Amino acid sequence: MATYALLPQASANRVYGAAALGLAAAELRVLDQHAMGAVIEEVGTVVLGGVEYLRLECGSASLRGPALDVVSNLSGLHALFEIDGDRLRPIEIDPIRRQDDDVVTIQRYAGKTNEALTHLLVNLALAAVPDGFARLRSGTPLRLLDPACGRGTTVNRAIVYGLDAVGVDHDRRDLEAYESFLLGWLKDKRLKHE
Repeated sequence: MATYALLPQASANRVYGAAALGLAAAELRVLDQHAMGAVIEEVGTVVLGGVEYLRLECGSASLRGPALDVVSNLSGLHALFEIDGDRLRPIEIDPIRRQDDDVVTIQRYAGKTNEALTHLLVNLALAAVPDGFARLRSGTPLRLLDPACGRGTTVNRAIVYGLDAVGVDHDRRDLEAYESFLLGWLKDKRLKHE
């Protein structure tokens, strides 16, 4: 049986506090059932060295290949370890980042949707697509529609993942503010665009 400890990002606790590990566990259960092939037998928490981790037991399976690809992209993941007796052995993660993730975090304004929650929701949408994460990893074009995009938090997460994204909103001011931001970001990154 392989046992793992997931260390959440410190920023994940900023907004959700005590719910961060519970949200991570719920996200992981959904992704396990719909994108990883049900390799996880048990999810819980464990305190190691005074730090709380999300604990996973994988039975005879281990977090390798496609399952590790999915876990690498959990919305609140900072680091992954295999528990080996009283030691933690680091597992290299490889989150999908087709573009710099600063596109998600640069903007600050009242009413902005939390980036971690947006990441979680995009992950759940990917889990609903057959082989969504594998297709994303291989570069197969996938599309995302945000029907209430506001100033683009979800569209920005799609940019990081390399998804083709469309955002629609009824508030012209939000769309204009997002267009201004995105054009500036693209120019700063020296990315070709129209």
